Amino acid sequence: MGSTVEVLNAIAFGFLAFVVLRLRRRQGDVPSAWLSATFGTLGAVIVSGLFLPDNPGGVAGLVVLKALVVLIVLYPYFLYRFTAAFTPPPKSLERAAQLVTAAGLVATLVVPRLPGANDPRPVWFEIYVLGIVAQWAFLGGVVSLRLWRAGTGQPTVTRRRMRMLAVGALLLIVAILPGALPANDQPGLVQDVTKALPAVAALFFLIGFVPPAWLRMVWRRRESAALRTAEVELMGVVTAREVAAVLLPHVARIFGTSGALLVSEDGRPKASHGLTDMEALELAVPLRSLQVREPLIIDGNPAVLALPLRDGWLAVPATPFTPFFGAEEISLLTGLGIFTDIALERAELFAREREARRTIEQANTELETLVYGVSHDLKSPLITLLGYLEYLRIDHADRLNDEGRYFIERMGASAEYMQALIQDLLELSRIGRVQTEPSDVDLSGLVAEVSEAARARHPALVVAADALPTVRMNAVRARQLFTNLIENAARHGGRPDVCIRISAHGGPHGRTEVSVADDGVGIPEPYRERVFGVFERLEARDSTSAGTGMGLAICRKIVEQVGGEMRIAPATSGTDLRMTLPLVAVSPTDAPTVEANR
Repeated sequence: MGSTVEVLNAIAFGFLAFVVLRLRRRQGDVPSAWLSATFGTLGAVIVSGLFLPDNPGGVAGLVVLKALVVLIVLYPYFLYRFTAAFTPPPKSLERAAQLVTAAGLVATLVVPRLPGANDPRPVWFEIYVLGIVAQWAFLGGVVSLRLWRAGTGQPTVTRRRMRMLAVGALLLIVAILPGALPANDQPGLVQDVTKALPAVAALFFLIGFVPPAWLRMVWRRRESAALRTAEVELMGVVTAREVAAVLLPHVARIFGTSGALLVSEDGRPKASHGLTDMEALELAVPLRSLQVREPLIIDGNPAVLALPLRDGWLAVPATPFTPFFGAEEISLLTGLGIFTDIALERAELFAREREARRTIEQANTELETLVYGVSHDLKSPLITLLGYLEYLRIDHADRLNDEGRYFIERMGASAEYMQALIQDLLELSRIGRVQTEPSDVDLSGLVAEVSEAARARHPALVVAADALPTVRMNAVRARQLFTNLIENAARHGGRPDVCIRISAHGGPHGRTEVSVADDGVGIPEPYRERVFGVFERLEARDSTSAGTGMGLAICRKIVEQVGGEMRIAPATSGTDLRMTLPLVAVSPTDAPTVEANR
């Protein structure tokens, strides 16, 4: 039985052989086949060495020793074939690898005997050993160099795994170099280090093939940070074009590729980064009519690493090493694909909402234009009608009896009512259609002026106002708003001495609520929303002095133009009309309480 270090080496390479055999079963590709041959061979040699005597005698012993040496000669060639399975090497290198391996095999078969560790070593055996060591050094060096170079430009986890394999191959070369000297000529420290190096190399190989989860997380820190950056930026975009512009550069950077591509469901390029039109088209071709809807690597020229999205694919060019080392890349792409789907869905919803809003705005504009045009067209015949009625009243009054004069008065009142309706329709259509500049409006001063003007028409009216805020809105609309509200309360209060109180207080969510309350007859609860409709009146339809039924509709539209709301609050008596104004439209004031028309 061998020493402790030799047992440790046997355990390490036995476990490594078990790992690569499982890798072969899981992946089933050419590189994993060569890999299982490589470490199956080396593991068999190291484990068998534990049970062989130092100087096996006889023909059987020589055959066993030569068989083990043949496996040792084949190990670096199998490892070389593993790297060649990804990218074909130059023909000259391929021929050199085959030549040195064949020479080592032939030399092993023809040597007459293999001296033991403590036996004298003839010159021909020294030359033979140097040849085997040179074969290992040459092929192992080629493998290390190819793996190290191939890792350049790869995602971090893939690069680190490939370079771990490169270091492992290099350590085995270092471990075999002292074999060119007899054991008696080697210092003790060199012998100890040489014996321990295979176990260290096995550790590097294991990390390269199956790195632990915590180490993967450490290696992926840069990609994870880039992934989080991409996710944050995707949260702020609202169009599919912006999603592609933000996403694709991050994808290319994370995967170390020349570009990235968004592909439609039918395999047509939708957006690309870092790729020419021809390159994008070639990359998208393998995805056409693809039935599989899962992350996958498509071999081809070029190879493609693709992730299915809700309505297409996210694709990046794949390197020859991606099928073997691509598990981490697929994991990264999957995480990014979830946020891509969310961002694309949000962009689609935003586009639909924007289109719906544009359609509604267009319909409202057309309706307002129609109302405006019809109102103007109706004014002309009404003016003519009122003119002829005035002629009848002045020039032909003596020819009319009382009934005729009554009919003329009713016709005139109806025509004037119609004229008021048209004027209100015009006013309603102008709100929102005609752009007006906002300014700071002191509601306390405005209410005092409007109340003073209302006294001429309603001498018994009482208006009391608390300290009111300053509102940021069009001054003309603000005057129109409070004029309509005070006139509405005075006209429909049910008695001449109606009292109106106007106050303001803080509302929910940082808003300000302005109240215009009166002690009149009030509005029944079933009608409190209807009165805001156009042509809605509580009085009889034949009452021509009751207004046009559009005053509150105009008021609500004015308030909504500054982002506010208007409603009628429940009240024990009278009417309490509330306007909720957003915080951005209101600034505080220290104006004193105002009482007018008492």
